[in-house]
Amino acid sequence: MGKKSTTVILTFAGSEVPRCVYLYGMAHRCTLYKKTVPVCSVCYDVGHRNTACPRPGTRACHECGTRDPGPDHTCVAKCFLCEGAHVTGA
Repeated sequence: MGKKSTTVILTFAGSEVPRCVYLYGMAHRCTLYKKTVPVCSVCYDVGHRNTACPRPGTRACHECGTRDPGPDHTCVAKCFLCEGAHVTGA
């Protein structure tokens, strides 16, 4: 056996999260869990942080992800997670 935990992850059908659930005769408060995905602040690839960047010499635009953007670079914001027209995390 490992360490004791006070956290349980439950999955609910639909998009509503109940205020509480009853387990073993006790009410337990529910909170929404959002998994975080690391985005590198050096190369702006998804899946690693800047401290573990496989391309530490690479620079990229923080808004669109273009590699080694020039001084006259203009872009349209692009989310690195969903590819929507917004900056990642906005």
